[in-house]
Amino acid sequence: MNQRMTEQQDLVGPLSEGKWGNFDKREGDLQSLPLLIIPDAANEILKAQKRPLVYYYIPKTPSIVKSLVGDPVFSLTIILNEKQYQLNEISAPLIKMGMFTSEFNLSTNFEVTKKILNQGEMKYIPLVSSEIIFELILEQNGTEKSLGTTRISDINSKASLSATLSGIETIHVLSALKGMMSNMKIRTKVSYSATQLQHFRLYGSWRKVYDFLRENLNLEQMVTSNELRKWFEEMLRVEVLSYEYFTNQDGEINQEVKSALFNEFIKLASGVIIGKENTDKARYFLKEKFYENISLDYQQKQIL
Repeated sequence: MNQRMTEQQDLVGPLSEGKWGNFDKREGDLQSLPLLIIPDAANEILKAQKRPLVYYYIPKTPSIVKSLVGDPVFSLTIILNEKQYQLNEISAPLIKMGMFTSEFNLSTNFEVTKKILNQGEMKYIPLVSSEIIFELILEQNGTEKSLGTTRISDINSKASLSATLSGIETIHVLSALKGMMSNMKIRTKVSYSATQLQHFRLYGSWRKVYDFLRENLNLEQMVTSNELRKWFEEMLRVEVLSYEYFTNQDGEINQEVKSALFNEFIKLASGVIIGKENTDKARYFLKEKFYENISLDYQQKQIL
């Protein structure tokens, strides 16, 4: 046991007494979000074995969620006092209160980050959060006031944070929006683990899938699950279907992952482009006609 561990040290996990470091790097046109990194507890042994050092990372700062058109998901409603001022005058006495709502997340683009981090000899593994707390804080006279808090349990989820603000607090938010000095900030607290993460995606056009199978199968032909699996893997090879596979541990897409993708493909394709014979054996046939020009997009994330 001790001899095996000496020959090849397994990963232990983040160093409990390690210091967080900053990582902010550009690679060509790709820009990573600022990250915090911490070393694996076995890095000294890995170094002695002349193996790549391992670091774990999480995003350093929260981001405002953007809509499908790229606009920030953010709302600030300002309620004015009844006293009349000039229309172009915005001042603290004019603002009675405000209502703040926004959506935040603490995530990074897996593919972009992976491409940037994999440029060197070191290995970087994303930490999987078990809980993230977002809190809107106002610093004033050496003290902190919590204006609102919310929590999520998935690093890829978004958190909606709302708060009712006084007139002065609303002014601080407006100052921050203008890029001016402000005592308002978003604080993030993260509980994390180094659990293995696996994410895969299967996508394409049902029209192209149907046309490919139509060229290779007769309408009267019945095929078994294994035969259909061969055509499925051929569609992956010639890129009729596309897939993405990500894992925060070593490894590429394997037969187990392909089998999982195929099983989901069968479920999705049944009733759309293929039918199943009502017998004890799984035998499939291609539907005679298919007019829909719809897309296939299946994603799955597993925490192992």
